[in-house]
Amino acid sequence: MESTPKNESYGYSILNIANWFLAREESQYLTLEQVQKLCWYANEFTFANTNKRLFNDVFYIYKDIPSSITLLHNYNQYDLFEILPKLNNKPYIKEIEIQNYLENIFKLFSKDYKENISKDNLFIVHALEDSNKENKIKKYFSKIKKFFK
Repeated sequence: MESTPKNESYGYSILNIANWFLAREESQYLTLEQVQKLCWYANEFTFANTNKRLFNDVFYIYKDIPSSITLLHNYNQYDLFEILPKLNNKPYIKEIEIQNYLENIFKLFSKDYKENISKDNLFIVHALEDSNKENKIKKYFSKIKKFFK
């Protein structure tokens, strides 16, 4: 079986993907913390399904969340829990499959974010335990979640 190089990607930038999430109609409540999580999940989910990453940005653990230096620098004027400005235009994503992955990630991991805007600013990512729809996601992310514990 031929293996795919670890750094093979679709060639998008992490800012492209972050902007895609920030341009969604429901994104007026997203914080930098949430955008970082969405980007990380989207990259990992795409890799799990296609053996290619969306982008080659590196994530680190910062304040117990997967964090991109690129996103932290790009949004350095915002606090981690401050709501980011909603964008008007979605960046172009060529592949329909990738558009579907991004939609699914947004719906799966941000389903409760509107109700959770508070001082604590909880971002619910426990949809994995509650959902029977996405078995492939559940298996993959249960392995990944162990890494962050």
